[in-house]
Amino acid sequence: MNTPSQLPLAHALPEIASPSVQQTQNILERWCAENKFDAVLVTAQDAFLSEYTPLSANFRYALSGFSGSTGDGVFISSKLAEKISAPARFQLFVDGRYHLQADQETQQNEVVVHKFGLASGLDESLFSWMRTALPAGCRVAVDLQRVSWNRWRALEVLAQEKALVLVGIAAGGLAAALPDMKGWRTDRPVRFLDEQITGRTPIKNLRDVRAGIEAKLGHSSFIHATCMSDDAAWLLNARGYHLPQLSSVLAYTFITNELCLIHLPEESQACELQLPSGLKQCEITRGPLENALKLLQGAFARKPAAAITFSGRAMNAALPQLLKELCQDADLRDDVHVIEELRAAKTDEELNAIRVSFLRSSRAIARTLRYAKDCGHKDVRLSETDLADKIKTEYANEGALELSFKTISGFAANGAVIHYSTPDKNKTAKNGDLLLLDSGAYYAEGFATDCTRVVLFTDGNKTAADWQKEIYTLTLKSCLAGLRAKFRLDSLCKDVDTLARGPIRDKGYDYAHGTGHGIGIHVHESGIRISPVSQYQFTESAVVSVEPGIYLAGQGGVRIENVAIVAANSEQEQQSTHGFENVVFVGYDWDLIDLKMLSDDDKKELAAYERKCKSLGTSVTDCPLL
Repeated sequence: MNTPSQLPLAHALPEIASPSVQQTQNILERWCAENKFDAVLVTAQDAFLSEYTPLSANFRYALSGFSGSTGDGVFISSKLAEKISAPARFQLFVDGRYHLQADQETQQNEVVVHKFGLASGLDESLFSWMRTALPAGCRVAVDLQRVSWNRWRALEVLAQEKALVLVGIAAGGLAAALPDMKGWRTDRPVRFLDEQITGRTPIKNLRDVRAGIEAKLGHSSFIHATCMSDDAAWLLNARGYHLPQLSSVLAYTFITNELCLIHLPEESQACELQLPSGLKQCEITRGPLENALKLLQGAFARKPAAAITFSGRAMNAALPQLLKELCQDADLRDDVHVIEELRAAKTDEELNAIRVSFLRSSRAIARTLRYAKDCGHKDVRLSETDLADKIKTEYANEGALELSFKTISGFAANGAVIHYSTPDKNKTAKNGDLLLLDSGAYYAEGFATDCTRVVLFTDGNKTAADWQKEIYTLTLKSCLAGLRAKFRLDSLCKDVDTLARGPIRDKGYDYAHGTGHGIGIHVHESGIRISPVSQYQFTESAVVSVEPGIYLAGQGGVRIENVAIVAANSEQEQQSTHGFENVVFVGYDWDLIDLKMLSDDDKKELAAYERKCKSLGTSVTDCPLL
């Protein structure tokens, strides 16, 4: 039997001590003084815009102590802090998922936490502060590799409006300023998937990408670039597991009508990558990015590109400018989201692989939740770390290779910390506590799974409090409302967000995060998103989560997360051609459900769902509706 430490592809992360935030800020202050900078935009991302950047490569963590996966900041010099009456040198901006966590992990004399809600995004909040707080003439440094192209262009507009001096820092500049940041290196081999698993091959993917770009441009004279590791994995129909909790391939990808260049940078240059036979006109370069640029320069000398194409929301700000230097007459087109669109629409084979992966995870989660319930009944000590280790073991028993994100195991009040990802071995379950478990894994097919459930820890005599039953049942009703949504593909995803929030809002509650995110190679995949500000429309065969919640600070939290496929309705109604096919089958905790709050339709759906779970062996507690 596998043990928690034996997920085959789980990275052994370098030991990272809590940063000396003040010392790191002092180092950056000296660097700013040497270069005459007043402020530095500091992100959590790397050059590949990775969401889950190892802490050893996370500048924002080093300067603030905040370890959340998203949230950026601005470092300001002591002189500027005094001038604008800022109580600390680092200004950290976090959304509702991280409000509590940011308060817990930062010190007020070192970090000012700016909290924004659903109505505004990270950039809107951050830019609003910069617009208000930074004086004209302020020199602001930005690491071009660690911000997206769209963000850089928005910063340029802001700088012009406010008469700020915006300075783009070349590759490695900020890293040199923080020498204690060790970065990240991997030597994992890249393994190709069989066409039977995904319905894709690199040759097919290249053909589809080129056709999509040509249709967008009206010609075939282009170079398309992406820095996203998930894009490289999709294009190659391969998996690398080059970063913790990611199955992707750490590479830059360049595509022309005749050439496909895969560049393994210094972080992954030691990785084995043998291209499959038949993949002609595809080359591999390794090491410094200049090696790839030299090859491209030679290609452009023979045949210049008329357009440099990329997705502005999925491209760092450095790479397009470097390509522009090589092909100065080419137009920059930042609105080419072809790979995102192709990735979002899963093939039949991919959907089957995803269904199988979620079934495996459903079994692992159900066993883990039953174990937690059993610990309560038998008065067995159970800590947050114990529960996190248990789900890891059960995933391994189902054949998982790696987790798809850091497990959230939060007991009692910690369940109200939306992205609580630091399980505590000393935090033990008490009789009557709510236990929240949000987890996921990768299997051989390399697709992420994700599911959240909450159970009551009870000795069998202790019943749920009224408030616990209320927030659990309301969250369940909201999840059902989202899953039963019917829509047209040209509908905005935010319409389903409104529908899902209905039962919760009707009772005066709400949740400070979106209702759903895309899922695929990455557990948070672009191309579809259900949130109040989402501008995405629906894509048939996309996979998306539905995860409403209610969080009561100091008491506990409930989130119920299922995952569904966007599928055509069998009825094909004119006004609602599509709906959701649920792929998560983990039973609910009926110790927490108030039957009086359920409608007849709720009961009918829940009875069918629990009957399915029972047949799969994934029930958690006995359902009184059966």
